[in-house]
Amino acid sequence: MHIRRSFGRSKRGMPAKAVIPANRGITVSIIGAICEKGVIDLTLRKPKAVQKKTNSNKKRKRENDKAEVVEANARIGTRSEHFIEFLIGVMDTLDQFDMKGRYLVMDNAAIHKVTEVKDLLASRGYKAIYLPPYSPFFNPVELFWFKMSGL
Repeated sequence: MHIRRSFGRSKRGMPAKAVIPANRGITVSIIGAICEKGVIDLTLRKPKAVQKKTNSNKKRKRENDKAEVVEANARIGTRSEHFIEFLIGVMDTLDQFDMKGRYLVMDNAAIHKVTEVKDLLASRGYKAIYLPPYSPFFNPVELFWFKMSGL
């Protein structure tokens, strides 16, 4: 939770100045799969920090006038290969409980629509249904996240 003061104290006629520490929470990605019988799988991922080269227009001049590329910290979030790894686990669980060939309902996220995901689903005998954009009320897992956030 981010709580910051909106008021400060100072001498009359002087602006109030306060040093506010940059408290940013930890970002996590949660991927989940549910069915009418319950939770199939949940995965929690913390993004990893990596060094990333910036664009060529963000060059810093050295003393000898040669440009160098400045490296910046970046975070790798959930990518398609992470989602594919999750899907393999979900399909293994569904196969174990004799639910092969079910429809998998997914939202319109880019990582859900890559060719590798579609090929993996087809090779294992599953079919994908993609929800329309901006329609979380059609997605049953959104109600699950709402209930989980209240715990």
